[in-house]
Order: sequence, then C-alpha cells, then structure tokens
Amino acid sequence: MRTLDLLFNRIDREIAWGSGRGAFLAPESIRGEQGAWRVPYRTLHVTDVDHDGWLDVIGGNGQCCVSCRSMWLYLRDGARHYADQSALFPADVSDTAWGILDGTVGGARVVMHVGQNCGNSDAPAFYREASLDAAG
Repeated sequence: MRTLDLLFNRIDREIAWGSGRGAFLAPESIRGEQGAWRVPYRTLHVTDVDHDGWLDVIGGNGQCCVSCRSMWLYLRDGARHYADQSALFPADVSDTAWGILDGTVGGARVVMHVGQNCGNSDAPAFYREASLDAAG
C-alpha cells in the first residue's frame, strides 16, 4: 500500500508527509537555508532531476529582484529529506517563473521555465542537462 505525501506551494515550500489512511503529519519546510529573507515562489515542479528514481522539487521565483535566482532546486537525497542543490542551475537573476516544464528534446534532457524578466517582457529560459556524474 502506498502512502501519499502532500506538497504545498507556499512561501516555506512545505511538505506534509503521509501517515497512512488519508492522514498527514504536520507540514514541514523543505527549503534550504536562505537566511531570514524568504523568496516568494510562484510555481513548483516535481520531477526526477538526478535520475535516482526519487521525485525532486524545482521552485520558480515569483518576484523580480536582482539578487534572486529564477529557480531553486531541491533534490531528494534520502527518506523524507531534500537538499538544496540550486547551484546545479546557473544563477539567472532578474527573472520570474510562471511555469516549469521538463522533458527530452533531441535526446537531451531539458528544463524550461516560462515567465517575465524585470522589464515585464516574456522571458523563457531553457536549461539542457550538461552531464550526469555518479551521484546524479
């Protein structure tokens, strides 16, 4: 029997772990340590980024600021634990993300975020998988 978990797209990027029979434990944050200021997220995307069979979480920034990342990456690295691995995506500042997609294009894994830059112009960004090391 599977136990469902619940992912919340709130400022703390919370997850409520399933405790069975439709019940959930209290939500807890999966965000990495970012100091006291928390970036508001507009979108979350769940996919297996590192090909380890576990679902990872990509969050898209919901505000325009010159010191913010447009996307943050949380890789599941163990049972009920996520590690902030945002450095795997280039620091692409001054963009917001409305939606995040991933798939295979021409044999290469691609992650795309669609949103706006700080000038309110459409600003899609594409990230192609460059390599895959032994740790994923």
